[in-house]
Amino acid sequence: MSEIDFVVDVRQSPDTPELIVSKQKVAFSGDARLVGSLVESRVGLVARKAKVSIVSFAEAEQGFVVVARVENVGAVPFEITRVAFEHRYKQPQQVGGGAVVAEDREWPLDLFPIDQARTGPLQPGEERGYYLPQILYDNVASTCVSLPPDQLWVAVYSGTEEVGRIGGEHVQLFFERASVVFHRRAVPFFDTLPEADRLAVIRAVAPLRNVKRDQWPSAGAVPLDGTPLAFLVRAGEDLGVVVQPTEDKKVEVADIVREGALEQFEASGGGPTQ
Repeated sequence: MSEIDFVVDVRQSPDTPELIVSKQKVAFSGDARLVGSLVESRVGLVARKAKVSIVSFAEAEQGFVVVARVENVGAVPFEITRVAFEHRYKQPQQVGGGAVVAEDREWPLDLFPIDQARTGPLQPGEERGYYLPQILYDNVASTCVSLPPDQLWVAVYSGTEEVGRIGGEHVQLFFERASVVFHRRAVPFFDTLPEADRLAVIRAVAPLRNVKRDQWPSAGAVPLDGTPLAFLVRAGEDLGVVVQPTEDKKVEVADIVREGALEQFEASGGGPTQ
């Protein structure tokens, strides 16, 4: 006995630009008969589709602003429910309260519409802007440093449907003004670290952002004797980060050291080699 899918009915969806297709299996065993349950599926006639691009500019009241431009490149209007910067961890991460989240969970951060007065469906060919507040810039920039491009993006949603996305390789270019920067010596080692260690480095250094250098010890940084302006920050039991302030008041990761070198640093008060 063999079976095939048979289209029983096709009708227009009453609330979306889709066709509703009803199928049921037909069994052949001397004669043909319908078997099993009726199964419905939807086929899009005209898909909702948005093009996303990223721009940045300096704004007098807001400071440095990153904006996602969303254009309706489809043939039907649609409501924009949200525009969000999203990223995904490949390993379980510890969050507030010590809870551990599952792998591959997405963490969204919503962008805000530039023109609050422009509401209603986005018409075909129409474009609107959504911005990331300056106060959130460093948090996103740190994430862009910590994760590879395929684990972050900016997405546009209409209802629960994602209608457009721009990948991390395009997003990361606009987050190079972070308060945490890397000396060229530290970059190769940082890039080879597993995800968990890269995140640990960023999280260990983050409390020093926008803090005066003479207050760094109270934020957990230990001054290195014999090396002016250099400090050591623990990023884990076997991982340390050598940091120093820059002239423009940023935190520079000068070096990253593993356990053996870390013990030597702490014992001798040595600093990073140039």
